[in-house]
Amino acid sequence: MLMVVLQHTIAGCTVDFANTTLFRALWSLQMPLFFIISGYVTRYGHPLDSTKSLKKYIWKKTIAYLFPWLVWSALIRGTIFGNYYFLNPKYLLWHMDSGYWFLFSLWWLVIINGIADYFSNLLKINNRFWRISAHLLFTIIGASILAVVGVYLGIEFLAIKLTLFYFPLYMAGFLWGQIQDRVISINEHYYQFVVALSLFIWLFIILRVGFFGEEMSAGVLALRYIASIAGCIIVISVCHYYNDKLGFFRKAGIYSLQIYLLHYLFLCPLKIGTSILPIFASSDGATDVLFNYSITLGFVALSIVLIRKNKILTKLLFWK
Repeated sequence: MLMVVLQHTIAGCTVDFANTTLFRALWSLQMPLFFIISGYVTRYGHPLDSTKSLKKYIWKKTIAYLFPWLVWSALIRGTIFGNYYFLNPKYLLWHMDSGYWFLFSLWWLVIINGIADYFSNLLKINNRFWRISAHLLFTIIGASILAVVGVYLGIEFLAIKLTLFYFPLYMAGFLWGQIQDRVISINEHYYQFVVALSLFIWLFIILRVGFFGEEMSAGVLALRYIASIAGCIIVISVCHYYNDKLGFFRKAGIYSLQIYLLHYLFLCPLKIGTSILPIFASSDGATDVLFNYSITLGFVALSIVLIRKNKILTKLLFWK
């Protein structure tokens, strides 16, 4: 989420940023990392092995993701800030990328994954490999059904297009979470080789390809997936080895939803709307980004502290 805020700051207060190495790195990591980690942390969830547990899971996830989506779309952006297209259901439901689409995409993914977990547990497969394979098969079936819905109602409906795009990354995170410990236990040097190779692949691609604004051909799509997975392996490995020294980032992770939702309210506060925006790769551009980014995060942190003191606001805005 800190990378998301930085990328939005760069795009909001500078120009000619798309082909810089920093922006390419951020673009290859920010949302892919979010969805890969979302899939990865499913390893800590409880198995859904009964109808009751599945119903409870679906209800809990639906409220947790869709209630904030509704409040921030209709109440905050639509009513308070006067973005009236957020109050137009027909527009909003088919143009989810104009708002808080990631909440709906994440909801789709966790629901499909939860249902897949339920059905794979019903099979009572003892072999770990075949149990994970069954789980993957059920998620692919779920994603295929979602794609069919997109064909009939429009691929943009309820962020289906974006959900399908991030589905392989979410499942890559899920799969890595299932096998990481075993890979490390087999051979630590092998694990280090995977990380080193990932670093080479990630740098090789982002230094040559700018995905932002590119036409999404099959080749570009494949390179984007490879770069994102390789880069995320690096980040996850750093977190694995230096977990006890990453307190600040762990705190940011805990409040990732709040950071995402709140940062739009304070984005680029020093930007002057009538001025000519500086080039990102210049001293003025770097200074503008640094100051705007720092102030935005400061306002976000202060808002989180203040909102946490009010249980009603915390529940209304974030369902926490």
